[in-house]
Amino acid sequence: MRRLNRVLLFFAALTLFTLLDTSPAQADEPVIFTDILSSPTGITTDAAGNVYVASLVGFQSRLTKFSPDGIVIWDITYTGGILSQPGKALVTDPNTGLIWNLWGDGKIYLVDPLTGNQTFLLDLRTLSLDTSEMQDIQIGPASQFAGQIIPNQTYYVDLALQQRNDGRLDVFVTANSSPSKLPYIFRVRLDSLGVVESAKVLLISIAGRTEFDNQMGGITTNGDLVFTTIYRGPPPNVPPELAQSYQIPISFSPDFPEDSSRFAIQLDGVGLNTRGMATDLNGNFFMTTGTIGNTLCGFTGREAMVVLPANLNVDNINFAPRFCGRVTAVPPGTVTINTRKVAVSPAGDFAYVTESPIAALQNRNYVWRFSFPNGVTFSTSAFPNQTYLPLLLK
Repeated sequence: MRRLNRVLLFFAALTLFTLLDTSPAQADEPVIFTDILSSPTGITTDAAGNVYVASLVGFQSRLTKFSPDGIVIWDITYTGGILSQPGKALVTDPNTGLIWNLWGDGKIYLVDPLTGNQTFLLDLRTLSLDTSEMQDIQIGPASQFAGQIIPNQTYYVDLALQQRNDGRLDVFVTANSSPSKLPYIFRVRLDSLGVVESAKVLLISIAGRTEFDNQMGGITTNGDLVFTTIYRGPPPNVPPELAQSYQIPISFSPDFPEDSSRFAIQLDGVGLNTRGMATDLNGNFFMTTGTIGNTLCGFTGREAMVVLPANLNVDNINFAPRFCGRVTAVPPGTVTINTRKVAVSPAGDFAYVTESPIAALQNRNYVWRFSFPNGVTFSTSAFPNQTYLPLLLK
């Protein structure tokens, strides 16, 4: 009887430890999907599971199509040099199957997935932006700062597509205006014929103006929420050399601000720093995070790929479980983001992350693949890996 009591006590303690464990679920270490590219950046997949990656060939832009098992299907070099930042982001249009290719200088091309031929669509730098309802993430209405947004002197980072029920298409873009260094998020609405109907600035971050260009995060949408990160400026006690990497996650309605909704700051204080985001068919949010913004995963000095649930659980105290996967070690003190973009296979069983070289790691030109044999699922509990054994807790 005494031995039975000790066994029950052991399992009760083990169960209590499990109940109190709030650490994130971890991914297996990823494998290298390909290492034949130079400075891979944008990445996306199609309905058949093929993978498309933007990279460089010398000073020219390059786009490569891989089969799901990593075999090159086509490999095309385009005109346009490195100064134009080609292939900053790739997104597949779920309705047409065409691939949107965003360049850092604001040009967007549509790529035929069968041939690789690309057609110019529009130049974001030529748009007339409506700033009448834009909001700063801390002070609210901020149309008085409209003069600090200069489209033809803007650096463009990421984009997301939202197909509307009325046939129109919304394109959400993250950007950084130079010389003001103002990070901002705007929406371009195309009519059913693909003609620009409107272009509107949604959010800015006055406190995020910084000497560092390009400090804008990834962006994606799952139909219900648009999710992004934006630079706000460092919290207290953050060393100046790390300040550039402090972003905060923001979510808002696809119809913000016309639907009178508000944007929400998520996980304030974790410094989640991103360059790329994507969603799966369940609406879960995938993102690449840098060396500073990794407190969600606890990987000190590590790059990581993080997955958050579709509803984001606005209550930060009971934030839903998150799935974290390491990418690579980064030397202490490195503040340059190494991981770039992320894409998810149509079945949700693989996620792909591009990694480009930084000063300390010049030869890391990889596309990593994470495996999720059963897709990514989240429990309804506030914390991951909980097991309830009521009998032992009585």
